Amino acid sequence: FDEYTAAEVDPCAAFAEPVMAHMNDDHAKSLEQYLGLIPGLETTDVERVEMKRLDRFGFDVRVLPNGGVLRIPFDEEVTERKGIKNAIVALSQKCAAMEDKA
Repeated sequence: FDEYTAAEVDPCAAFAEPVMAHMNDDHAKSLEQYLGLIPGLETTDVERVEMKRLDRFGFDVRVLPNGGVLRIPFDEEVTERKGIKNAIVALSQKCAAMEDKA
């Protein structure tokens, strides 16, 4: 219980909602591409991916239609809004590099 009461609020909490809304509204295809970063994940039945939670270590996505929740980690911890943008751009660059190799 002491750890819980001593815990600090995630520094990304203040801007997580607008970032998630933007990603869900404007970058749905990118969210789906990020699933390719999870080794061994089969994505043939994916209809839609929604960002559900964002923190300094990465974000959770809900994969529809089955409703499973998966974690997409950032390469490093981020604590400010610009850092989140940079981390998401880095994920997109990883996806592009993977497509180039395929």
